[in-house]
Amino acid sequence: MAALHHPNIATIFGLEQNAIVMELVDGKPLHGPVPISEALQLAKQIAEALEAAHEKGIIHRDLKPGNILVTPDGVVKVLDFGLAKAIERPTEISPNSPTLSMRATEAGLILGTAGYMSPEQAAGKPVDRRADIWSFGVVLHELLTGRRLFDGETVSHTLADVLKGEIDTSDIPQGPIRDLIRRCLDRNLKTRLQHIGEARIAIENYIANPWKPAPPQNTHRPWALIATAMLTTAIAAWALLRPVQQPVQPTVRFSSPGAEASRSGQGVAISRDGQYLAYTQPSGDNRASSIMLRRMDQFEAQPVAGTEGAARPHFSPDGRWIVYSVGNQTRNISINGGASISVTNESTGLGRTWAPDNALIFGGTPLRRLRSDNGKPEAITKLEAGETTHRWPYFLPGGESLVFNVIRTLDSNDATIEVLALKSGTRRPLLLKGGSPRYVPTGHLVYVRNTTLFAVPFDPKSLSPTGPEVPVVQNLFHNSSGGYADYSFSETGHLVYASESRAAARALEWADRAGAAQPLPGAPRVYAAVSLSPSGNRIAAEVGAGFSNSDIWIQDLERGINTRLTTEGTFSSPAWTPDGRRVVYGSIAGEILAAPSEGGAKPGILFPPVLAGRIRQTPDSWSPDGGTLFFERREGSISSIWAGSVPGPSKPQRLVDARGSQYGARVAPDGKAFAYISSESGADELYIQTYPAPGQRVQISANGATRAFWFPDGKHIYYKNGSTGPLMAASIQITGTQIRAGVPQKLFDFDGSFAGVTPDGKRFLMIKSASADADSPKINIVLNWFDELRRLSPVTGAPPPPRPY
Repeated sequence: MAALHHPNIATIFGLEQNAIVMELVDGKPLHGPVPISEALQLAKQIAEALEAAHEKGIIHRDLKPGNILVTPDGVVKVLDFGLAKAIERPTEISPNSPTLSMRATEAGLILGTAGYMSPEQAAGKPVDRRADIWSFGVVLHELLTGRRLFDGETVSHTLADVLKGEIDTSDIPQGPIRDLIRRCLDRNLKTRLQHIGEARIAIENYIANPWKPAPPQNTHRPWALIATAMLTTAIAAWALLRPVQQPVQPTVRFSSPGAEASRSGQGVAISRDGQYLAYTQPSGDNRASSIMLRRMDQFEAQPVAGTEGAARPHFSPDGRWIVYSVGNQTRNISINGGASISVTNESTGLGRTWAPDNALIFGGTPLRRLRSDNGKPEAITKLEAGETTHRWPYFLPGGESLVFNVIRTLDSNDATIEVLALKSGTRRPLLLKGGSPRYVPTGHLVYVRNTTLFAVPFDPKSLSPTGPEVPVVQNLFHNSSGGYADYSFSETGHLVYASESRAAARALEWADRAGAAQPLPGAPRVYAAVSLSPSGNRIAAEVGAGFSNSDIWIQDLERGINTRLTTEGTFSSPAWTPDGRRVVYGSIAGEILAAPSEGGAKPGILFPPVLAGRIRQTPDSWSPDGGTLFFERREGSISSIWAGSVPGPSKPQRLVDARGSQYGARVAPDGKAFAYISSESGADELYIQTYPAPGQRVQISANGATRAFWFPDGKHIYYKNGSTGPLMAASIQITGTQIRAGVPQKLFDFDGSFAGVTPDGKRFLMIKSASADADSPKINIVLNWFDELRRLSPVTGAPPPPRPY
């Protein structure tokens, strides 16, 4: 019902227990008789309301004067869609069906008010939009005459009149309006008026050109008749010219159902016409996601087949295609389904926008343009000193210039916003900081800093802000290390965005091979990543609410005592050295650092930033001799596994050459192989590969895997099958460069994460899942957001420019 967003329909704001919370309308119920000119102005608005509802697949089923209010300004508000029902295919009615039924979904139920319901409603038959058309005819007749068309002594008498009584419209003057009412009140569904839009058109035509009866042959007209005709014409002209004040529409907010909560950072998009919502949704605890597509006038989203591993979907300008990144590719797929088509063998996950000639502009090192003939991408900007990437392009009105982000560090809160003139290639800084800038047709530039969406009035002609910045949306997902902000808006004024999740505290537990749990001392904490020490009595933990707001802590598992190792709030993914004396971790600057586990000393740099910090680097595990670190390099949404000597002048080498992402490398106890997770098949699965010789590579899991660890003897490997799946074990035999794996066996069920195995192999460290009431990311929808934006940040001067490309 909230989909019925129309000036002549009372807005639904939400539900409170068993009550519908709706707009307060200051008006009086519809009543007649009123002059035909005024009646038709009101009837036109009623028809527009019904037309909007029918286009959404919703019928009213109880249209009557008591459900129609008229404000002092003459604005109609249709209320009480409480009996509304989605239009569905008629079903066969059994001759033994009862007249009344307690089940609203069954044929045979009479709903509505007797004097205004259609014959098919009165007979308990299935109904469609033509039932509303009948009720509209009854209401219009009463509005013009002040007389109820069907008004029996009892409800039974009234229903009988509706079914078979004479329909007397003689008190309506002859002409198009009487003909319209009779078409609406046709008991034969096949010859009744089929669409309420036809009634609206007939009324509009009458208002524009009031019908006049043909003059009688006798030309000596009484002066009274002439005066009446002149008065009627004047009233009609006045009604036609009198403006009907349209009130400012309220902003409506609601969240998509919990099952549709997108994993923040993977993308949410709305089509330009506001009809479709697309987002990614992971399967279980796997990193691989699929695109979900939902019509805004429907309750449920449907998965788009063939989009496994997708990230950051984006609608094409015509709304017919969804463009998305998967691995190192960009693909598109029709909203109607079918085969996925390759756009380019490059990821466009750092922002994309369409030029007037349908060329695709996308972010990277630097901005590039891919023409619609699918040629080779060409650079349209040039990186200057200190710049790492140019990201998140968005066209300004006219298509001759665009705004984009200039990234210099991994902290995008320091990213600057610039304007690029495409013909000249000149750049102009805007002296604004924030990620994912976009131009809104209201005359604003919007961008994100620290999970807040800001707006500033912006003149696209002078290419400069014209007012102060104002915060307009709070708690919006913002990846501060990459600048990505998860929001999208339609040209119809709707906003969708993914909220920033509130990190939830989780508890640690020991579990034996049978799954028997033993809680560990210490209060639950916001564990983002945990590494078990070689001795098994301490952990190094990333604690915090995100990569740009987390630190490394050392925790004594026997006493529950925590010691802070870092304080800047910009570190992640700790890993112990084999001797347990040091902890290595990644920083937001893109480097890998090492510090004594006891603290008290300045950390040293093991691996410096790559490409001026554009690539995030985080450690995974060590070779048994402590001479080689296996680590992850992540650019955008794609990660890969590397290994480098420590210390040593040798250059790190990439270990796995496969599509998708690879992460979580775990070196075998004898150093002859390593295990890792890869999304190359579309879902995250566990693989083992020999090392250092590039020998055999074997897939171990079949139904998804996360966080693998070796048994101390190197003959078994354990992994978690999703966040709610069981802990699995597989036997491994490595001979030279050959790997033989056994069939994975279930050990026990556990709802949470797998964090490590003790040196004796008897206990598993587990992190319990957050409570059910934790604040997970949600997709939020704001209807009529443009009006709110204008109120929060008024734009002075000329009206907003044309819509952007």
